[in-house]
Amino acid sequence: MEPFPRKKWSHQAWLQLKNTSKREMLRLLDRDPNWSRIGSSGSRICYRNPKLDRPFDVVAIHFHAGDETYRNPSLLKDLLDHICWTEDSLRAQKFIR
Repeated sequence: MEPFPRKKWSHQAWLQLKNTSKREMLRLLDRDPNWSRIGSSGSRICYRNPKLDRPFDVVAIHFHAGDETYRNPSLLKDLLDHICWTEDSLRAQKFIR
């Protein structure tokens, strides 16, 4: 069993989310009050959410210059599930319409 429930994204929302870059994901995490940047190591930038239980309280974005897109859509969906964003929360951040 996974610690985070799978979210169902509407077709319209997924069309807007599927091309999310890693740079945009970092920007969203920086603006989210639940997540704080705890450091970086090489190409890995880590964030922590103190409201979540260990080991699920940390998320890492692997960022390489020139490789900004998520090639695997299921990886992006897993990341969105882990961060616990919903369509409503992403609309509130004005990331999707």
